[in-house]
Amino acid sequence: MSSSSIFDPGSALPGPLASRRTRMLIAAGVSGALTLIEPRDLGPWQRAAYRTAVSVGSGLLGADLAREDEPIMDPARDGLLMGGLTMGLMDLTEHVDGKIVDILEGVGVPRPRLAMAVVNAASAALLYAKTPVGDGWLAASDAFEEPEPQDLPEPVRELIGLLLAAPEGGEELPGAPTLREQLAGVRTQDLGYPSSDVLLIVEDAEHLVVPHQQTWPATGSFEREGITYRLELQIGDGVLSMLSVMVDDETFADEAGVVDDEQLEAAIESLSSPDFRWPRPAEITVQTESEQAV
Repeated sequence: MSSSSIFDPGSALPGPLASRRTRMLIAAGVSGALTLIEPRDLGPWQRAAYRTAVSVGSGLLGADLAREDEPIMDPARDGLLMGGLTMGLMDLTEHVDGKIVDILEGVGVPRPRLAMAVVNAASAALLYAKTPVGDGWLAASDAFEEPEPQDLPEPVRELIGLLLAAPEGGEELPGAPTLREQLAGVRTQDLGYPSSDVLLIVEDAEHLVVPHQQTWPATGSFEREGITYRLELQIGDGVLSMLSVMVDDETFADEAGVVDDEQLEAAIESLSSPDFRWPRPAEITVQTESEQAV
């Protein structure tokens, strides 16, 4: 079992047990119950089991709170760190615990362990009460959830259709009918950053193309402000995967073939500009490789 599954109480608890209030009550109850135990009365094996229970409880508490607050690393590793520190300090903790019991008995508290259990249970509950809800790790984790697929923009669909179309007077590329079938239902998803690349999502494809991983041998080129660009269609796992716009670096090469890297970089950066617009099919010159890419 991985450490993340051990120290992720929210994922281990089903339905109602996953609620914050229930977890708070469980933490308070466990803390109070462990405090009722007198470590000085335990034998070697019993003490080892007691220390393990205290350390695991401390780790679970730390991991659970880290899910809602700001973790040092992440909830799983924070929980492991908390549990390890607790185990390492058990000698000191038990010594202080015994001193507190002796002091309470000395001032006339009839059942010092019960009083300490109530205080520790309340302290565990207070930790949850003071931890803000919806901040920290949970909110950050939600930000990394994949966005929902969206409809493919029609200009992009037209360009892909152009690359998959049968050439006039020529043989159709193997797999093109299958990919055109996929194109009818293809969708896209936001990459999370500005880019002219378009991620293509094909759900429940009935047929796949072979080879499963390839750059489609038909590419499209177009010019804009003296710069030559190239459209490339990627196939992944037998389905449409991505449409990319590439910059032809030969545009920036001098007579000796040396490329001006600054101009090339500026042209590549322009692909991520909000002003970038997709070319119309009439602007595209389709070129087919003599051999299909493998």
